Amino acid sequence: ALKKLLKLAPEEATLIVQGDFRRIPTEDVNPGDILLVKPGEKIPVDGVLIKGITSVNESMITGEPMPVLKIAGGSLIGGTVNGEGAIEMRAERVGAETTLARIVKLVEDAQGTKAPIAAMADRVSAIFVPSVVAIATGAAAAWFVSGASFEFALTIFISVLIIACPCALGLATPTAIMVGTGRGADMGILIKKAAALEMAGKIDVVLFDKTGTITEGKPQVMKYAAFHGFDELRALSLAAAVEAGSEHPIAAAVLAYARERGADWTMAEEIVADAGFGVSGRIAGTKIALGNAEYMQMHGVAASEAASFGQGIASAGGTTLYLAVDGGLAAAIGIADRIKPASRAAIEKLKKLG
Repeated sequence: ALKKLLKLAPEEATLIVQGDFRRIPTEDVNPGDILLVKPGEKIPVDGVLIKGITSVNESMITGEPMPVLKIAGGSLIGGTVNGEGAIEMRAERVGAETTLARIVKLVEDAQGTKAPIAAMADRVSAIFVPSVVAIATGAAAAWFVSGASFEFALTIFISVLIIACPCALGLATPTAIMVGTGRGADMGILIKKAAALEMAGKIDVVLFDKTGTITEGKPQVMKYAAFHGFDELRALSLAAAVEAGSEHPIAAAVLAYARERGADWTMAEEIVADAGFGVSGRIAGTKIALGNAEYMQMHGVAASEAASFGQGIASAGGTTLYLAVDGGLAAAIGIADRIKPASRAAIEKLKKLG
């Protein structure tokens, strides 16, 4: 499990020195070094983004499956995966100081701690082991004195020790803790102390994170509507055109829905992405803007006609994208994260376990 955690960090990093790019081992990165991270690459060490805009998949560290938007000044965690943008970062924590290395150390320390039940086992063993040895010795001596051979008496001595098995009492608990914490780390569950592992057996209330745990962690279009008499398929094609160059999960949801509906599109020109708001572009002179309500306000587009649409999506925990064509509202797209098919059965199973 610890080896798998360590493998999350990339073996090499791209160092920028006076405009030149050099591939170096990650272990040779020093605080203050400027690094280039290409789309799809892992962040080599902990640091700060200094140039570029991207989204980072931090699920292997935080458990949150939705990529996190990163702009200049944002913190980056070593071992996480860069999204669609090439970025430059400044290394801050390297080696044993990185978040990933500290997680590994946390798991190692947990395997060495003792649970309360282990302390009790030690106290019992301190009395039980000498008692078993004394009983085995007494039994062997009794048989030997009564005329049995030394070999037979030794067999009695060993038999009593094996049957009583005093060693198992002291070894079982720490072995279970080591295996439990290791298995937990392998499944993405980090256990800080052995006492927490023991307490887990008494849990009767569980609080779940929704995204990626109860839900699939993959946004999908749940509802779609066109406004002002705009053709639905045409509007969907324009929305796909400005999202075609993006790897963001919401863009992927729009493109997947457009394919499902049979829409055709070509990538828009002059695409400009405003991180956290939306994206705009042009097709054959037609200006297209796709984003949230704030983005519509930035472009001077009145989206009041789609207010009830947006409220309905928001009440279901979703996000609404508004499409504007040449300054007028054309369509609205409701995007949400579907509940996993197995979530209900898993929760019911947990309830049955008490």
